[in-house]
Amino acid sequence: MDQVSMTAAAAACAIIMMITSMLLYNVSRNERYLFDWMIAAILFSIYGVIAICSAYLETHQLIFPAAPNALYMAGFTAIYSGVSQLTLKRSHWKLVASVLAISYLVQLIPAVIQSVNLRLLIFYPFLIFINSLSFYTLWKHRKQEDRNSFILLMIVLFIFTLQLIIRGVVIAFGEKLEIFGSEFIQTSGTLALVCLFFMLTISFAFVSFWKKEAHLRALAITDHLTGWLNRTVLNSISQNMKSECLRNDSCLGFMLIDIDNFKSINDKYGHSVGDTVIKEVCDRAKSNVRACDYAFRLGGEEFLILIKNADNNLMENLSNRILKKISCTEIDTGSDSLKVTVSIGYSLCSKADKSWECVLERADQALYHSKDSGKNTSTDFNMIQIA
Repeated sequence: MDQVSMTAAAAACAIIMMITSMLLYNVSRNERYLFDWMIAAILFSIYGVIAICSAYLETHQLIFPAAPNALYMAGFTAIYSGVSQLTLKRSHWKLVASVLAISYLVQLIPAVIQSVNLRLLIFYPFLIFINSLSFYTLWKHRKQEDRNSFILLMIVLFIFTLQLIIRGVVIAFGEKLEIFGSEFIQTSGTLALVCLFFMLTISFAFVSFWKKEAHLRALAITDHLTGWLNRTVLNSISQNMKSECLRNDSCLGFMLIDIDNFKSINDKYGHSVGDTVIKEVCDRAKSNVRACDYAFRLGGEEFLILIKNADNNLMENLSNRILKKISCTEIDTGSDSLKVTVSIGYSLCSKADKSWECVLERADQALYHSKDSGKNTSTDFNMIQIA
């Protein structure tokens, strides 16, 4: 296949990528990285269309090759902008615009206009850099929870950057190129571009679909008001954490939290204020919980925190911090300020416990003891036994 046909194939793949990116962004407008990648696909599509037209029509040097090359450079910069938005929640549109303008102006220099090799030697280092930067950004965030969504994209960028380096070395050692020729080094580069556009299309779709599926999974196991886990996964997580702690010869703590006088709050101020109270209590409690611990909303105003590597001192200190943090909370009801308190009961899991449910039951008994003791206090189940 000659260079013109390969360029046409690349343009067709870029247009397909553009259409796919538009459709993905249209159904997931909250995923901002898709907008960046849609712009990249548009830039690549315009690049391909101008390149094909230039093969058959006489064009001024202000249009070809300056314009398609500038679009090509800006397209890869927009890919990086999307990668940055995906991992860091930050786009780089000023960089994209700067690359588009500077690369276009550089190609209007007479010496650059006359030499394909010179253009490649000027722009190849930047292409290698910007694609390496995209790969590195993804690699640096490979331990994120959503890493599975961008592994394919990371592989695609790595392979394409590797071929850029190999091709750049060959060009640097004197391979003579023409704009539309049939040399292997040139047609192979366009073939790599065809494969890149095709694989980028798949990668973009994979990232979007994976994130959407992950979001739906999260909705199924998460309480919409508090963001805490719900009962759906309580059994599996409790069992796994219990087994892990027993293997490590450590203890798993079960801490139950219940909002004091919540029914009267709902009756007096309404469910809207009640929801605000629940959210504020959870936010303040969660601020004292470690990343390795799990927080659940069991229903209504009752909550559970599973604490890894727990002991009596840790449970006591944590419950006291939560009590103090929440007791300082004042909710604006519109007519007055509402002070909120909670009661806490906790218990530790031991090797003698056959199931996590019996530990939860002990924590529940400790919670009732806190309620009966005047509320706004915490109780260790072991202290009930001693008493």
